[in-house]
Amino acid sequence: MTLSEQQRTAVKEAYAAYFKTPNNAQKAYAKEVMQDPKAPATSVLIAARHLLGPTFLSYAPETIWLELDPCQGARDKLMAAMALDMTPSFYWDYRVFGATTHALNDEAVAPETVPNCTPEQMAWATFEAELLFAITDGESTRPEYDESIEAYVAVCLFEAGLAIPPVGLGFAKEELDKNISPDALSLKTETEKAWAALPKEKLELHKFDDNALGAQLKKLAATWTYVSDRTVALRGNIAKL
Repeated sequence: MTLSEQQRTAVKEAYAAYFKTPNNAQKAYAKEVMQDPKAPATSVLIAARHLLGPTFLSYAPETIWLELDPCQGARDKLMAAMALDMTPSFYWDYRVFGATTHALNDEAVAPETVPNCTPEQMAWATFEAELLFAITDGESTRPEYDESIEAYVAVCLFEAGLAIPPVGLGFAKEELDKNISPDALSLKTETEKAWAALPKEKLELHKFDDNALGAQLKKLAATWTYVSDRTVALRGNIAKL
């Protein structure tokens, strides 16, 4: 199954789990999710609905914390999911984008800072944020990314040494191109062609050449593998809910 197929399946499974009537075993597992700092945000959101009912998104956060007593990691993820439903500033405020990206990748959130996010973290966050937005606000169209977000993502990618955006971050391509020096344009073109031709199965086992092109492909492969692994883990988690 390709990554895009995995992600489409994950969306369907998450949507079905979110709107189901849970049995006792699923409610018991939902309580475990609330104490797991590594549980995916989508699973935390589904678990909260299982335990509190379909109207929980209208509750005050203090009520939710009192009822669920989640660990800090689960609390940060649930807050991020609720924010995407109420005010999806993830798509236009780079500070919120950075904080949400850290939360969705099991990192501590420090709202007063502007975090530097890795390509892997951002690629996963853009997918899971879209998934969370879809299952909580399915009748609305997902907002487009603001130019400030595109610029923020491009800077993070440039600082990570990437010449082209990895999976899920193509919206920042134009901004990233602005950061590429004329001397690196040939590497950019070469990377685009080589990445498009590279089979994506078992990328973690692929041996890349020890040169500039190989370094680019290795970084792109690392992001692809990270998102793929987290998608598989998310599906496994959702299956228990």
